[in-house]
Amino acid sequence: MNTTALIRLILRRDRVWQPLWILSVALFVATTVTTIRQLLPTRDAVLHYVEEIARNPVILLLQGPAYGDSVGAAAAQQRAAATTIFAALASIVLLVKHTRSDEEQGRRELVGSAAVGRRAPLTAALTVVLGANLVLAALIAVVGVSAGLPPAGSLAWGLTAASGGWVGAALAAVTVQLTQSARVAGAAAFTVFFAAYLLRGVSDLGGPGMEWLGWLVPNGWFLRARAFGGEQWWVFALVAAFVAAMAWA
Repeated sequence: MNTTALIRLILRRDRVWQPLWILSVALFVATTVTTIRQLLPTRDAVLHYVEEIARNPVILLLQGPAYGDSVGAAAAQQRAAATTIFAALASIVLLVKHTRSDEEQGRRELVGSAAVGRRAPLTAALTVVLGANLVLAALIAVVGVSAGLPPAGSLAWGLTAASGGWVGAALAAVTVQLTQSARVAGAAAFTVFFAAYLLRGVSDLGGPGMEWLGWLVPNGWFLRARAFGGEQWWVFALVAAFVAAMAWA
């Protein structure tokens, strides 16, 4: 059994769960755009909303600032951070499930009885989870464009959400190597992810003088992709480098 066969096995086992979480996040984005349009029907309303965000420390800490003055920018400010958390949580659960959890339940021994390399299970799980997040990015982009939002901003939002999942999966790929418990591995990966998320929040809360703090963690990179506000595509190269480094580790 090679890595390709393991990938097919994982996809078969998760044929319900993976599409379900991907569609749920995409639906979350669609309902957010609809709600923002209803709550902020005019440009003046959007501008007022953006100005209020700049003065609200709780919103800056948990959601970050708005990087534009359009409906898309307001929607992304409201929910882009949340989509990264949802994607990270699902990715961590899946990665741990198909590595350390399988080992605890004896499935790894069954797979190991076939001709399979030592790294094949982790490689297969990581490939599937990274691919699932790529599908999520594409679906969010389609949802945004279908809702009348600019294509560039919609794609940036999709890649931002996927980046949360990619980083979460990369962290989990490391924690499953450092712990013997699936529960501990998952908790450790999400704790690190959420700690980085809060560090990014502190940097946004502190204003320009503290902005450098957010660049120390991956969450600060992809949440500054500036969807619908002059997209910064190069931040995704930083995310890719981080994921590659964690996968190598």
